[in-house]
Amino acid sequence: MSIDDARSIARSRSGESLAEQIRRKGLTPITSVDELRADVWDSDHELDAFLSFFRLSRNADLSHP
Repeated sequence: MSIDDARSIARSRSGESLAEQIRRKGLTPITSVDELRADVWDSDHELDAFLSFFRLSRNADLSHP
């Protein structure tokens, strides 16, 4: 992909560049990883169950070429 390709992808349907969209929306850069934190799980048990499922499914995918 060339820089020109990347620039055309960064333009919205209205013709705004990504930088123009960011300015229009008043967005600011993330300054701390804590801003990305979200309380998704109601309990540690739910998180552990999800991680176990994820590990099992990932390992299953690795065992099949």
